[in-house]
Amino acid sequence: MKKVTLSDLFLNEDNSLVTQMLKTTLMETEGVSSEDDLNQLGYYNLPNLSVTSNFYFTDKGIIWSYAPGEIAVTSVGETTIMLPFEELMRFNNENSLLSRF
Repeated sequence: MKKVTLSDLFLNEDNSLVTQMLKTTLMETEGVSSEDDLNQLGYYNLPNLSVTSNFYFTDKGIIWSYAPGEIAVTSVGETTIMLPFEELMRFNNENSLLSRF
């Protein structure tokens, strides 16, 4: 057993692309079309929305979790964003754990 890190999943240069996927998915989930619209919903700290080591696996994908107050006002609560494995496969490096899914 070992702690799974981002480098076990993606190449470092792909982190910015995965971050963009997180933002796009959050906008889709919230039903908005821009970061300004997310700001209106209380997501005031979008620069902190990035791939972090705070993630877990489900049978459908990887979920990143952000504590209340980390990227949005506390009343929004914990923010979770799921990216499906099939969308993440394009970032799969040769030894990636993603190849197991």
